[in-house]
Amino acid sequence: MVGYGFFWILGGSLLSLLRDIEERLGPNPPSVTEMMAFNQCLLDCTLEDLHSFGCEHTWTNKREAIARVCSRLDRVISNPSWLIEYPNTQVNVLSSGISDHSPLLITVQDSYKPKKQFSYLNCWADHKEYDEVVLQAWGLPVRGSVMFRFFGKLKHVRQSLIKLHHTSYYGISKKVQEAKKDLEACQIQL
Repeated sequence: MVGYGFFWILGGSLLSLLRDIEERLGPNPPSVTEMMAFNQCLLDCTLEDLHSFGCEHTWTNKREAIARVCSRLDRVISNPSWLIEYPNTQVNVLSSGISDHSPLLITVQDSYKPKKQFSYLNCWADHKEYDEVVLQAWGLPVRGSVMFRFFGKLKHVRQSLIKLHHTSYYGISKKVQEAKKDLEACQIQL
């Protein structure tokens, strides 16, 4: 399915759609076997959770104190094509109100807006601060799913390399053209 992005909204009731033990609070711990199976299924299908914020758990049994169970049963997952086409898609987990499930508000920003294409310049690797700039940018914290963190780290590196370019190489094409003109002028004089 090259070139087509999609996402699904999953809601669980009978099946465990938990990815991590921290996605459930309550007296009975989640099944590690079911979590491993769900994670493997997502991995096999090349699917990732979309970045979400707001309430951490999307379902509660609405009971009091010790009998209360909260889980992240509802989630939005997507394929890499969706993440590339709509990298700024976010999921806001709203308050559940009277329901036992929290509504998920999906915000999709169209990425059709023309962007200046990022081009890597080989000369950057020769810069004395290159390794430090890349390591520092890669080390910046990014929260979210594995795929979201990966894209976030790449974005940090891109921004840092652009800053390095502006401080050390900005206008290099213009400088090369001016140097060629100066060289031609010198050759004509000789």
